[in-house]
Formats: sequence, C-alpha cells, structure tokens
Amino acid sequence: MFDFMQQHGWLVGAVVAAGIVLATLFAYRATLNFRLMHWWYQVPLIGKMAKLSRSATPDEKTGWTDSERTLCSDYGKFVHYHSRTEFERRNVYLSRAEDNGRKPTPIWLWAVLTVLVAAEGLGFSYLLGTWMARDGSANTHTLLMFAIVIVLCVAMMFLTHAAGHQLHRSNLIRRCRKEWQEGGRKGDFHTPIALSGNQSLDDGMPSYKQIVNRVGAHGSYFMVGAAIVVIIAIAVLSTWMRMSALEGEQTRETVGITATDNGNPFASAATLPADITDSQKKADAKAQSDEHASTRTEGIAAFITLAVIFVMTQIIGIYAGFKGGFASRDGHAAWLANRGFATYEDYEDYFRPLIALANSQLQNLQRRLTENSSNSHAGYRFSFDDYLEQLQVRAREKAAREAADAAAKNAQAALAQQAAQSVAQSQVAPQALPQAVPVLPTTTTASETAAAPQAAPATTAPASLSTALPGGIEEHMARLGTLADPAQKKAYVLALDEATQKAVIAEIGRRKKAEADIADAEKAKRSAELDSLLG
Repeated sequence: MFDFMQQHGWLVGAVVAAGIVLATLFAYRATLNFRLMHWWYQVPLIGKMAKLSRSATPDEKTGWTDSERTLCSDYGKFVHYHSRTEFERRNVYLSRAEDNGRKPTPIWLWAVLTVLVAAEGLGFSYLLGTWMARDGSANTHTLLMFAIVIVLCVAMMFLTHAAGHQLHRSNLIRRCRKEWQEGGRKGDFHTPIALSGNQSLDDGMPSYKQIVNRVGAHGSYFMVGAAIVVIIAIAVLSTWMRMSALEGEQTRETVGITATDNGNPFASAATLPADITDSQKKADAKAQSDEHASTRTEGIAAFITLAVIFVMTQIIGIYAGFKGGFASRDGHAAWLANRGFATYEDYEDYFRPLIALANSQLQNLQRRLTENSSNSHAGYRFSFDDYLEQLQVRAREKAAREAADAAAKNAQAALAQQAAQSVAQSQVAPQALPQAVPVLPTTTTASETAAAPQAAPATTAPASLSTALPGGIEEHMARLGTLADPAQKKAYVLALDEATQKAVIAEIGRRKKAEADIADAEKAKRSAELDSLLG
C-alpha cells in the first residue's frame, strides 16, 4: 500500500485535491451559479443583457416585456423571498416540532467523518483485500483495499447517520407519549399537521401534542439496533482477523528459523558436548517464546485500541446524526425556505443585497430598451419587487385552490359517510324506538281521569335522535355555524329527520331575511344621510 502511494504520489495528491475542490464547489454551488449568471449578464456585446435589450415587445395583458420577465426569472431563481406571514408560519412549524435551532449536518462534518472512517478502515480493508485475492499482486490488493474502503465509508456513514436521526426522533415521540399517558390520555394523541396546513389548529394544546402532530406518532429503533450490531461485528471480526494474522506471522517465523537450523551443516557437528548444546537450544527457545509472547501482547493491545478507535468513530457518526437534521416531516423544507434564520429581519438582510442587485439590473435593461426602441414603452415601470409580489400572489392563489379542492373532497367523503349513517339509522329506528300506544275513545271514571296525566307520557312517541339536543334548533344552528364549507352544511341538514330539516331550513330562511332587512335598513339610513348632506 505504501509502495503504491510512493510510486504514484502525484495521482493520490491529484485525487485528494479534486475531492476537496468538488466538495467546495458543491457546498457553495448556489453562490457560484449566481456569480456566473451575473457575470454573463455583464459581458458586453454577446452577454445576456445585450441580447435582451434588443427585444422590447410588451405583453398587452400584464405590461411586462419578455426581456423583463426573463431577467426577473433568472435572478428570481436565487431569491426565494417570502412574506413575513409565510416566514412566521414556517418558524411556528419548526418551533412546535422542537426543530428550531437545528440544522442539517454540515459539509465539513461529513468530510471529517469520511476521513476518520477511511483512515481507520485502511488496515482492515487491506486484510480483506489480501484474502479476496490470495494469489493476486500487490497492486491488486491495493485496488481491492480502496474499493472496500469506499464501500465501508458509504455504508457506515449512512447507517450511523440514520441511526442517530432515528434515535433523536424516536426519543422525542417516546417522551411525548409518556407525557400524554401521564396527563390521562385526553383526546387523540396524534393529528397530523403539514407545513402547508393551518398551524393554528393546535393552538392551546399541550406541547407534546404539537410535537407529534408534526413529527409523527410512531417511532422505531431498528436502525439503532442494526448500527450497534454492525459496529460490534466489524470491531470483533477485524480484531480477530488481525490477531489471526499475527499468529500466522509468528508461526511462519518459527518455521523459518527451524528450517534454517536444519539446513545449517555446522548445526549437527559434534564440536560441543550435548549438555551444552541442549542448554543453548532451551535458552534460544525460551527467548523466542518470550519474544512471541511479548509481540502477541503488544499486538492484542494494539488491535483492541484499533477496535476502540473504530467504535468511537462510529459513535461520532451517530452523534452527528442525532444532533443534525430534523425530526419533523417537513422540517428540512421549512428550514430551507427560511434559510435557517430565526428572525424575519435577518432573513430580509440576507436577500436585500440580491434584490437590490436585481433591481439595478432590471433598471439597466429598461434603460437600454428605451434607448433601442423607436417608441418608448410607457410600461417600463415595474421593479423586481413587483415581480416577487406577483409570484407570492400566484402562490397564494395556488394554495387556495389546493385547499378548496381538498375541502371539496373532504366534504364529499363526509357527505357519503353521513348519508350512510342516515340510512343505517332509518333502518334501525323502527326497531329501536317504542311504538306509540293509540288512545281509544272510551268513557272513563273519575279515578281513571285522575290517573291519565301519569299515563300520558307512555302514549307519546319519543323525539328523533337528530333532534334530541339540549338546545334544540338553536344548537343545530350553532353546529352549522362551525362548518365552513357549504357542502358540509348541506350534508349536515340532509342527515336530519324530515321535521327537523323543515325547522332548520325555516330558521335559516328567517335569519337570511333578517340579515337582508338589516342590510336594507342600513342602506336606507345611508341614503337618507347622503340626501341630507347633499341636499
């Protein structure tokens, strides 16, 4: 391995340098792309600014020219600017999931972990490479070693990072479930809330419910267990392989010494007495045994140290996964959208120079368009801020359409469910409700007449299940008021029995008429005031 590195040092250095350059470019790719794009706009004659300044045809509907839109679109790719409301909504999501203050694992830490895992795995990988190609050359063993190191790095970094992330998330869910159980299991434990949803749905709820609404209700320690098993297995197997290799090396040394003695023509010469040669052989054997024992002890200590270093390296990887990343489902998306800033002022300060630069470029383009056009376009009044505002308006409209579609689907599902329940109740009601006892016309005695009031309740049919509310029609109206979607209100009314439907519909009509009368009265009052003021 070291011979290969000495012979091809330039290649190793080039690979390391290329890796560092690629990692740096990847880490700062957004800034690099922005600088390259801005530089291309600045190039005279053949640059993009020169090209766009030749097209001044405006859009009759919007007033924007194609050149203006192209420039704003190019710069807008790097300015993901949102309103304060959107920023605060994402911050609320992160805060309630206890993801505020967290961030993804940085690139430099990934690089450090890669170096640690690769450096620790080089020796073990060389042993494996030797066993995979027993008859191979040294170059073959070296190539196999690098291949095994790459596989080991990728596998262990993924496994340890996933284990650390799962450990953090599962511990969070476990803590929340414990608090919910200690609180008496009040209400549902989990009501999912997405980043795009209404973050005020769980206002006032305990913090543990706010957490699981965004993180999830079910955790697992599978990856943690798998990482522990793999780490222990690799540490034990690598130590065993190293000890076996050491024992094999010592055995070969002993065999080599014995073979040397057997081939020595002077070793069998009877030049010395037997007692002297025997004592010398015993001394040599003891010295060799002591040397092997010392080497074995030192080797065991070194191999155990290497195993401990390997385990510590993997613990660092697990800790990086535990401290980095986000437990919530949309935490990473929320962090990216807010650029990791805790306050909206810092968020604005980050984008303000980019917005100012884009406005400057747009004004430069508009000036060139005016100079190159025979009839100046009166619509050169837009700024990059106007473009961002239009993007936000379209985003809000899209979100409103998606919310309306989701509400319509939910209303249809609720309507179908309530219709099924209504049919089931209508089939069960004749059997469940007692029949009214008909009252026959007959003459009654005075005692029977006196007893009649007590018997009367038994001859009256009970109220329908849908009308058995403490507040009667008023409570039905209150429940209708809590439903925002007209389809849900309609489904609620249709689920009532016929008599209650008529009463509720009549009450709705009465209230609508009262509202119309109030509006007419207000209109007449304003008209009279205007007549008195203008007359």
